[in-house]
Amino acid sequence: MKKFLYAFILGLCFSVLYSYILHPIHLTVKYGDKVKEILEQKYSSESNDSWILVHGKTKYVLHGVILNTGQSFLIEDIEFIKDNYEDTKVIIVGGIK
Repeated sequence: MKKFLYAFILGLCFSVLYSYILHPIHLTVKYGDKVKEILEQKYSSESNDSWILVHGKTKYVLHGVILNTGQSFLIEDIEFIKDNYEDTKVIIVGGIK
């Protein structure tokens, strides 16, 4: 019985580690450069030297935060964006510190 309890606790710890630390790092590595390019194209003066952390991804929307400004962002359909950033739907929430 103790082994099942230890396995449950270990599984719970891993799921918390994955969801709060490893998954955002994976998404940032996968999409970080593309998000930075999109923000620089649409908001060029405000996004220079931005530090991006991508929190999560649903089927159509990617969300994260610009760390050095504290702004949250949503980008729709990032998988389908090639080089035309003009039609990209980006929502930035919050003001610059």
